[in-house]
Amino acid sequence: MKILVVVGSPRKGGHSEGLADAFIRGAEAAGNEVRKYTLAGKNIHGCLGCHYCITHGGECVQKDDLAPIIEEMRSCDMLVLATPTYYYSMPAQTKMVLDRMYARHGKPLSIRYSGLLVTLADSESETRVLQEQYKVAAQYMNWKDLGVVCAGGMNGNTIDPSHPALKEAEEYGRSLRL
Repeated sequence: MKILVVVGSPRKGGHSEGLADAFIRGAEAAGNEVRKYTLAGKNIHGCLGCHYCITHGGECVQKDDLAPIIEEMRSCDMLVLATPTYYYSMPAQTKMVLDRMYARHGKPLSIRYSGLLVTLADSESETRVLQEQYKVAAQYMNWKDLGVVCAGGMNGNTIDPSHPALKEAEEYGRSLRL
């Protein structure tokens, strides 16, 4: 299976990226082809709602760093969003990825499956809003949700190597043999 992992954190090398890397280790060990994009430091913009993509074969009028990610979505089987939790929802960087999928109206995306990796300082129970937002988007896009891994209690700048969510994320990736 071809898997696209998008790390939506504005900070490179942080908790979300650590969780994503654990997932990727497992997914690659299971024989999947995985491509990772990290949004930190990228020039990205939200959807303008201009409909350019609809009249131009799915091409976005904006020539920013999200363009290659959208193109990758046209040939991957699964999209995994790795994101921190900001005020109990996803940060703008992650949301921009979802919003820019509007371009699928001009040219379809091939995504059939999805997954979510979430990090936050609070407990995992505080991801209700973010998980619901993800699940509604997945349902709308007709993706089969293959699972969610939450890593609560994140402090400092990197994920503690002994955090149990790292093992859970790696096992999740390893379980993907579709």
